[in-house]
Amino acid sequence: MNKINEIVNKMKKKPYLLEMGAGKLAKGFNCTREDIWEAKKIVRDETNKDTSKLELKSRWQSANGEWLESYKTKKDDGEIVSVEEIYDIIERAIGKKRPTPPELTNFDTGCALNIWIADEHIGADTKNGLFDNDYDYNEIKNRFDKILEEIGSIAITIGGFDRINIGILGDSFDGWDGETTRGGHKLPQSLSNREAFNTFLDIYLYFIDALVDLDVSNSIHFHFVANSNHGGDFDYIGYKTLELYMNKVYPDIKVNIYDKFVNHFEYGCHTFIISHGKDQENRKFGFPLVINEQTKNFLNDYMSLNKMQPHVHFVKGDLHRSNLDLDRMCSSNASFSYQNVASVFGASKWIMDNYGATMPMCEYDIVNHDNHRVMRGHIYLK
Repeated sequence: MNKINEIVNKMKKKPYLLEMGAGKLAKGFNCTREDIWEAKKIVRDETNKDTSKLELKSRWQSANGEWLESYKTKKDDGEIVSVEEIYDIIERAIGKKRPTPPELTNFDTGCALNIWIADEHIGADTKNGLFDNDYDYNEIKNRFDKILEEIGSIAITIGGFDRINIGILGDSFDGWDGETTRGGHKLPQSLSNREAFNTFLDIYLYFIDALVDLDVSNSIHFHFVANSNHGGDFDYIGYKTLELYMNKVYPDIKVNIYDKFVNHFEYGCHTFIISHGKDQENRKFGFPLVINEQTKNFLNDYMSLNKMQPHVHFVKGDLHRSNLDLDRMCSSNASFSYQNVASVFGASKWIMDNYGATMPMCEYDIVNHDNHRVMRGHIYLK
C-alpha cells in the first residue's frame, strides 16, 4: 500500500502521468500494472470531486466490463496571447520605427542564398548544464547578429543575390507552459509563454529590418515550417505575427507558412523539400541523421506525387546536429542531397547529459538558378 500511496502522490503532483500507459509507468515505478491501475483509480475518484484542472481525453470499456477514463491536464488560458494583443504589438512595433522599404539594387548574379535557421528553442533553460550554453535575450540577439554579419560578408564575395530564402525549420519556441506543445513532456524553461513570445518577436523584427537594410538581394522569401514537436502551434502564432508585420511594412517580401510536416519550394532548376524532422502530433521517431531505406522510400513517395525540379535538396532540423549525405539518389532526379541543419540554440541540458556538447550553428547554401552548382557553409554562432 505504501507503494500505491507513493504513486498516487506523484500523480497528484504530475497529472500528465494519468495519460501514460500502465506498462510504462509500472516499469518506471518498479511495480505491477495492478498497482498503477489502483493508483489511477484513487486519483480519478478524488479528481471527480474537482476536475477543474483536468479534462476527459477518452473513455472505454475494459475486457471485464469496467468503464475506464483517461484525462489530460487542462491548459491555463491565462498565458494565451490573443489575436488583439498580436495586432497591438505589431502596430506598436510599426509605430516606433515605421521603416521605409529601400529601393532594392538589381543584382545579376543568377544565384540564391538560402539561410537555414533551425531549433532556436526560445525559452529553454540551460542554467547549471554540464557544458556552457548561456541562452538569454542578449545571447540570442548576438547569434542573430552573427548571421546578419555573415550574410553581408557572403554578399560582398558573391556580388549580391537574385533571391535570399530564409528557411525557418521549426522549434523556434522550446514549448508551452513548461512542456512541448505535444504535451506530456516536461521541460526546464526560463521564460513564461508571454516572455518567450516577446523575445521571439523582438529578435525577429530586428532581424527582418536589418536583413532588408543590408540590401544585398533582388527579393527576399521567408519559409516557415509550422509543424514541429516542441514549437507546434506556438511556432505558428509567432510566424503569423511576423507575416502580419512583413505584409504591413515590407509587402514585397514573400512569406510562406507551411502547416504540413513536409513541404517544398523551388528556385530555378532546384527543389528544396523542407521539414522540421519530427511533427507536432503523429510521428514517434523523427527523420534520422543519416538517410535510411524507410526515409528514402518516404521521400520517393513525396517526390513522385509532387513535381520536382532536376536537383532536389531535402533540408531538416530537429537533431541539433549538422550532416550532409550526397551519396544516395532518390527517384529519377539528376541529383539529391539529404541535409541535417544544426541548431541556433545548441545543446539543452538533456542533450548535454546524453550526447555531449553541440555547437550552435546556422547553415547556408548558394545555388545557381540554371545549373546544379551548390556551395554550402556553416555560420558558427559561439
